[in-house]
Amino acid sequence: MRNPLTLVLVIAAAVGALALGAGRARADVPPPDLCTSPGQPCQNAGAQYNSPGTCVATTCTKQVPAPDGGMMPMTYDCNLCTAGGGDGGSHPSSGSSGCALAPTSSGGSGAAVLLVGTLVVTARRRKSIG
Repeated sequence: MRNPLTLVLVIAAAVGALALGAGRARADVPPPDLCTSPGQPCQNAGAQYNSPGTCVATTCTKQVPAPDGGMMPMTYDCNLCTAGGGDGGSHPSSGSSGCALAPTSSGGSGAAVLLVGTLVVTARRRKSIG
């Protein structure tokens, strides 16, 4: 590559393709009233998660990817801070999604357009110089 601008354009196209083509990752987000030790006092009970309570062992639910491509509920053991000592029952869905990659269809096409455009500009400049 004789022209330094060509190198810069190729690097910009590669970085753009990687940035635009990457999928969005969704991480496990614990319930806001999560606590560590059952029976111990905690400070994140109540509807606003700012009231004193007691840590209770219970069952939580989260949504995970299903084999058919949709979502399905999954239950797991957890410890939650409950006001008034807790009931030991189940906790409503926490809304976390599990460690899953959510593919997006818009990123790949944008990266392809950027790459093709950069190659066309580079080819035209090369013809006009050479």
